[in-house]
Amino acid sequence: MAKYKSRITNKYMGSGFEGYVSSAKTTEGLELAKALQNTGERGMRIANVITDQKKDEAVDKIQSLYSSGKSMEEIQTEILAGKHPDLTGKYVEKTTQFHLGKVKAAETIKLIEANKNNYDFKNPEQTLEKFYEQYLPNFNEADNSFTTGFASAFNQYKAEEAIKDASKRSVYASEKKIEEGRTIISSIPTSQLKEKLV
Repeated sequence: MAKYKSRITNKYMGSGFEGYVSSAKTTEGLELAKALQNTGERGMRIANVITDQKKDEAVDKIQSLYSSGKSMEEIQTEILAGKHPDLTGKYVEKTTQFHLGKVKAAETIKLIEANKNNYDFKNPEQTLEKFYEQYLPNFNEADNSFTTGFASAFNQYKAEEAIKDASKRSVYASEKKIEEGRTIISSIPTSQLKEKLV
């Protein structure tokens, strides 16, 4: 008599008899969804590359316009007049504003340097920030990209000038205290210096 041997091993969850027919793990709909997802991701990568290229072209164009001697206001006027269609559009607008902010910062620094002799650090009511206010553009009317571009160029200059200003003010304060001490000493007669000078 033949001995029966079971073909089920129970090693895996859901294991059945030998020859068990399993259902398909993918369908045409799933394959289509995966293909569409991959196409969408590739499309986004291509769009990002194109956007980056347009931004780089806009940066180069603005720098060439500025180096040709045009001011930030002239460049903006030309862009608004449509003379530079490659500097308009949703991809390029923020980059254009950012670099126009950097151009305005350079112009502002030049203007401050030209009028630096009007700043009196000895005057306690005048601070470096108050002196700068008259030369800064109106940021309430500016785009946030313009403000960011301006700050990226101007803040470095402002920090360096603040350190120089603090050094000058420190030296001046020391000299002023020494002069005040001299004034006090000069008012005491020489014969009474040991007694009255504390």
